[in-house]
This record gives sequence, structure tokens and C-alpha cells, in this order.
Amino acid sequence: LPGFFANLGHANVINTAGGGAYGHIDGPAAGARSLRQAHECWAAGVEPVEWAKDHQEFARAFESFPGDADRLFPGWREQLGIVG
Repeated sequence: LPGFFANLGHANVINTAGGGAYGHIDGPAAGARSLRQAHECWAAGVEPVEWAKDHQEFARAFESFPGDADRLFPGWREQLGIVG
């Protein structure tokens, strides 16, 4: 989401990311928290992998969607200490 908000220039959107929330490795509540953390990351202007180091649900979203994470944030596994 940080890249999306950056391209859009604001975060005044209707979030229809049900698949992202429900696809979270730790369940939909953690998925919803990770979406909120993604918005906070964007609003703070922090690089997403750095933000994930201190935001567990956001970090676990990288693990939930590893193919996308690999494509968008090469090296995220090493930076977050993910083995395997």
C-alpha cells in the first residue's frame, strides 16, 4: 500500500483489500492491522521493510505474500531475518 498511496498522492480511499486481510498468515484480524500499519508506513514516509522491523503484522504480510514481496522488495527476507 505505501507505493499505491505515494502514486495516488493521498490515502483517501475505500479499502477493498479483503483478500489481503483474509490471506494474512495470522488471520484476518492481523491482516486488517497490517493494512493499517501499511497506511501508517506511507504516512510516515518510511521504507516498508524498515517499518516492518518494528510492526509484526506488517512484517508477517511479507511472509503471507512472498512472491509479491520478492518482486517489490528484493532482499526483504534477509533484512527481516526470515529463514526458509
